[in-house]
Amino acid sequence: MTKTTQIFVKNDGGKNMDGLNTRRIHLREISGDSESPLETVGHDLRAARLRRGDEIAQVSRALKIRKDHLEALENDRIEDLPGKTYAIGFVRSYARHLGLDSDRYVERIGQVTAEQLQAVVSQRLLPRKDGKGRVLAAEVMVVTGTIRDCIVDPERTEEIREHIAEGRVTYGMQTFDQCLMELVQNDLVEYEVAKAAATNAGDFELKMNMLSSRSGAMSTSYY
Repeated sequence: MTKTTQIFVKNDGGKNMDGLNTRRIHLREISGDSESPLETVGHDLRAARLRRGDEIAQVSRALKIRKDHLEALENDRIEDLPGKTYAIGFVRSYARHLGLDSDRYVERIGQVTAEQLQAVVSQRLLPRKDGKGRVLAAEVMVVTGTIRDCIVDPERTEEIREHIAEGRVTYGMQTFDQCLMELVQNDLVEYEVAKAAATNAGDFELKMNMLSSRSGAMSTSYY
């Protein structure tokens, strides 16, 4: 079986505290000798729209979803959407609008995502503490069996970040906050810059304080 690794690099539209663009890199491994079920989802949505005689711009206005995002769904370009959560929401709204079983379509796209996705690397560029350019902060998720189950089950999505954090040693994964803590410890990024970029600023501060208490390695100058 031939397999091709595809890497998608996109601006995610976000900016950090210094106005710098953030980027996401999506990696997925897809079987090269079989059709993806995801194509069927896109084809079904488009076919249902055409049966109704709706123009895609008309649906875009009705759902308040950008036309290019709907076109991405219909053409199976899920990598062109902002992320998994948005993809699921768009599919649910679009299927419901077209009179389709929205839950079934959400389940289908969740299964396909879980089956095809191998890893996701998200990155942000932060200003260096010494003022000499920028430094990379990255979150790395390897799709283990447990994480795959969390992707398929919407009720377990919130567990994913915890599994990423726990998989640092075994799988080489890391959350943004784990990476940011390391950058601060290595004196590469200012504490306040890292805190502002953290997924949860309060949780980040708490963890840094705990780390400082245990190791005494963090200077009070971070605050």
